Amino acid sequence: MTSAVATPLREVHTVESLHPGIWRATFGSPESITPGSVRQSRPDSVGLERLGPADPPFDLSALKWRLTARSCNVSLPHSVEEGIFGFGLQLKSHLQSGKKRQLRVNADPVLDQGDSHAPVPFYVSTKGYAVFVDTARYTSFYVGTHAPLSRLPERVLQKGSKIKLSPHELYRSAAFGDRVVVDVPAAPGIAIYVFAGPSPLEALQRYILFSGGGCLPPLWALGNWYRAFADHGADEVLSLARDFRSQSLPFDVIGLEPGWQTQFYPNSFVWGNRFPDPLGFTEALKEEGYRLNLWENAFIHPEAPFACEIRPHCADELATDGLVPDFLDPAADRIFAEHHERELVEKGVAGFKLDECDNGDFLPFAWSFPEYTAFPSGADGEQMHSLYGVLYQRVLHHIFRSKNQRHFDLVRSSGALASPLPYALYSDLYDHADFLRGMVNAGTSGLLWCPEVRHASSSEDLVRRVQSVVFSALSMINAWYIPRPPWEQIDPELNQQGQSMEQRDGVTRMVRQVLEMRMRLLPYLYTAFARYAFDGIPPVRAMFLEAPEDLRSWSCDSQFMVGPSLLVAPLTAVQKGRDVFLPSGEWHDFETGLVQEGPAVICLEDVPLAKVPVFVRSGSIIPFGDVVECVHDDKPQRVELVAYGRKASSGELYEDDGTTYEFRDPAQRTWHHFTRDEAGHATTKTNGPHAGRLFTIAPGIRSLG
Repeated sequence: MTSAVATPLREVHTVESLHPGIWRATFGSPESITPGSVRQSRPDSVGLERLGPADPPFDLSALKWRLTARSCNVSLPHSVEEGIFGFGLQLKSHLQSGKKRQLRVNADPVLDQGDSHAPVPFYVSTKGYAVFVDTARYTSFYVGTHAPLSRLPERVLQKGSKIKLSPHELYRSAAFGDRVVVDVPAAPGIAIYVFAGPSPLEALQRYILFSGGGCLPPLWALGNWYRAFADHGADEVLSLARDFRSQSLPFDVIGLEPGWQTQFYPNSFVWGNRFPDPLGFTEALKEEGYRLNLWENAFIHPEAPFACEIRPHCADELATDGLVPDFLDPAADRIFAEHHERELVEKGVAGFKLDECDNGDFLPFAWSFPEYTAFPSGADGEQMHSLYGVLYQRVLHHIFRSKNQRHFDLVRSSGALASPLPYALYSDLYDHADFLRGMVNAGTSGLLWCPEVRHASSSEDLVRRVQSVVFSALSMINAWYIPRPPWEQIDPELNQQGQSMEQRDGVTRMVRQVLEMRMRLLPYLYTAFARYAFDGIPPVRAMFLEAPEDLRSWSCDSQFMVGPSLLVAPLTAVQKGRDVFLPSGEWHDFETGLVQEGPAVICLEDVPLAKVPVFVRSGSIIPFGDVVECVHDDKPQRVELVAYGRKASSGELYEDDGTTYEFRDPAQRTWHHFTRDEAGHATTKTNGPHAGRLFTIAPGIRSLG
């Protein structure tokens, strides 16, 4: 067996240029089951060509690697002057420089170690490049944490200098190395992809376009969602849905939790007696303007109609006492999907919430399959945990794709190369600051995140959480364990008892106003998602992508950009004010138009509860929609154009048919481009066949600021 001590560093094996600005370096003999090898999406070569060529960020042929009995590891260049971000959905930290990240799938991370229910072996540098390690192993990244023996003379010289450092600074100085070491256990080799910029955002765009581009949800899915109490049946859910309409609370999607089935944990995937007429129930919801979304996980109860047929295509271990389908086995995919299509999708179900597809064996009780599990495809449990969320998404996505029917769903685990799949992540954790950090971090790895709202510790906590979620990729209130909406009673126990809180009317009014803001932003959000789909620009993204040269942007872990022009800086309930970093240029208050000059950090004090700090880039024209109760297939939303600032302004609005995949054909895309000169003269240029299908544009452009 090879000794780790005696194993020399080796030169890179092969380097290939794949697309403009993208290279693959291969070391040794990579495993056959990786995110790249099992992917079904193709790179968006047109989008990558549009980005144009770029030079390699470093000499890939000079990279060093080593194979030992325990792992394959590769050293990549790194310096103290650059910031490293990414590694998937990281809830505990933003800037990753100087840290060890162990990327393992874990539904309940409590420490800042790198584990997550959506880890991605991918990072972006402020120096304008990105790196993807194509592995399904629980990989460790040592981001500038250690120095090799060869640097000992330099270290001795540093310690002998007359510079006085504190003990903490000495530790930091001694630990910081000039490399990122990627350590992949059990692998005889590895492939690493490098994406050039020249900016960090362009490097990220190349990764997302290499993944196949971003997703574009149907317009209705960008409205507000509400998940009903798990114990409610058809009558209670319909009554709740009608109450929302009578109270002018705008919602587009109603979600059901596990109790819709005859068996759950594991699942039968069959309607239970609480819903005696599923088709009639979905039709009744549709008449009220709602789509239906169903909770499930992939673990199959013996009573499921297809359990016997799928059993030979499942793992040799159970999870929550259910069969675990091997989603790398085409037969398992087919059997699982056919039941969902025939019994659920064809009966009006518009989408699914895919739960527990991550891993829970780090808890005091283990509910998921162990890492030593064997699957018929040849994958082991560790590889399958890393891939399962993406594979699960893919199986159900193909149902809708084959019907030319767009959807947008929820999933609790995802991973590398998942950008084309129309799913947003969520979590069973609930810290508001962590949820904001998730909004900042998810897009940096090509993922979408929903900081869902459940109960709250106070009225202020509820309102602040709703203000955060309406600016996210998917806006959802998840009331699965309370029978009445949280704005009627925030305390779960009192809610269960049917008691309303005294401040119910005032809180309901504030929540309604925030939900209406989401509806006003639908045209803008739909356009931002179109840029995600076609150009690889995340609709919600971190500030370092906006201003990588400004070190102040590196620490912004609770503010973010939405689309090209909106800077959002939510507050939590414990905050009365906050600091906001504004990049270079003029920024206008979203509501008043008052201008602030960047680059600067401004201090907001005593922010009223009804206000969420939002700033608009000067020179932007924002398409605001009228407030509507839901998205109507046959009734376009009226749009008002608002220009921020008195200088020359520009903006855009995207349309298509709103529901099908015809948008994949460039001829089916409709773009409206708006300009206004300093004299106030406005012009609109429109091209494409769907003008007026989703939106009707009011004449003129209103100025603010």
